[in-house]
Amino acid sequence: MTTKRTNHGYAVPAPGLTLIELLVVIGIIAVLAAILLPVFVQARRKGYQAVCQANLRQIVLAVQMYAEDWDERLPRCSSFAPYTLVWVHPSYPPLFGPPYASLPDLLAPYVRSESVWYCPAEKPSDQVYYRPGMISFEENKGTYTWHHQTADGNPAGRSKIVSGMPLDRIPRPSEAALVWDARHWGVPNERGVSPPHFGGVNAAYADGHVKWVSLQGVKHGGSGINNFFACFAWQGFY
Repeated sequence: MTTKRTNHGYAVPAPGLTLIELLVVIGIIAVLAAILLPVFVQARRKGYQAVCQANLRQIVLAVQMYAEDWDERLPRCSSFAPYTLVWVHPSYPPLFGPPYASLPDLLAPYVRSESVWYCPAEKPSDQVYYRPGMISFEENKGTYTWHHQTADGNPAGRSKIVSGMPLDRIPRPSEAALVWDARHWGVPNERGVSPPHFGGVNAAYADGHVKWVSLQGVKHGGSGINNFFACFAWQGFY
């Protein structure tokens, strides 16, 4: 307890906070924290999304630079780094391997930092989705996936291999997504994962632009389960 001296020279106790006043202050602080904490969390998530989009801009620029050096063709690589993962239908042809080329390996001469391959909203040690034997982002060499192959729900011949495709064969470059967040399943889904950015993913397109895409309600054609963005990335192109 503090004291103060009066005009008569006597020391008397200085007024302090009462218990009720202290509880009021604590209550105000708790209310302010409850209001501001979600704002801070939202701002952090927005920051992660912005960094992710900046990463994808660098990656799609590297894709364009690669194409300039390789007869105007897209990189020939699998969707994920260690091997090709063609989920859409078992009858689709495998890729060129093993061993399989990965996008980070092919674009290494055009990308200055390995950090470009990792969205800050994801942990490198996490699996792309949760099931036995599934690769981690670290094993994938990043948190993004390459659009190796189109699909529209019909395995009878309308699927197109995007890897190695000439740029002038892309019908609508501004609508043709090439690279996006690896966790690209609809919400909710049976895979045990959620897209990293407000129920959606960031995607980089063949014309060089990057945007956020909502995955709310996205479903794989006819199967009734939420599935990956690749199934619809070039829907209707062929």
